[in-house]
Amino acid sequence: MAHQIEIVFGIIHRKLLRGGNFTSVTDLESQLRAFMDYYNVTMAHPFAWTYTGKPVQKQRRATFVAPHRRLKLGKIQRLAKAAVLCNSV
Repeated sequence: MAHQIEIVFGIIHRKLLRGGNFTSVTDLESQLRAFMDYYNVTMAHPFAWTYTGKPVQKQRRATFVAPHRRLKLGKIQRLAKAAVLCNSV
């Protein structure tokens, strides 16, 4: 999910900065101001808000288990069988 400022900076990067040719900082500033004026007149529209007002639930990631620590199915069955034998004695 992108914040609005990230969206705005993305638009500026794609439309103005990428491939831009700026001879000085004042040139960059003047082109940026001209672009913002142009953008506000021709392309600007309200961003669609998707936030519902409820806290966003973080999805829990599965914990990582290294391959050499993972139990194979046959090993699990053997351990279960051994546990049953130990409990019956």
